[in-house]
Amino acid sequence: VRACVRMYVWSFVCCVPIPVLCREGYMYAAVHDSYWTHAAHIDEMNRILREQFVALYKQPIIENLAAQLQMHYGVETISWKDDVFMNFPKPGAFNIEEVLQSERFFS
Repeated sequence: VRACVRMYVWSFVCCVPIPVLCREGYMYAAVHDSYWTHAAHIDEMNRILREQFVALYKQPIIENLAAQLQMHYGVETISWKDDVFMNFPKPGAFNIEEVLQSERFFS
């Protein structure tokens, strides 16, 4: 599950901001977790990336992944369901909204 969550987050880095950046008319390039744009657009690109990151982490990522796996494969076929699907880690106290104001994010 840890690897799945990492891949889910990595897919955010590559895919989630694309429609927003395009809709707002920004040209950019990305490889893994590195983004490039014209210097005049850096502040807006950073805003968009942060907003999309916060939106992603407001979702119950692990619970959603578990529900999708259970729906796709069936509960009976997943022998490790009791350990993984029933014992989610408790959320920490960090306020994800702080990412919107942090000095560094992707740099």
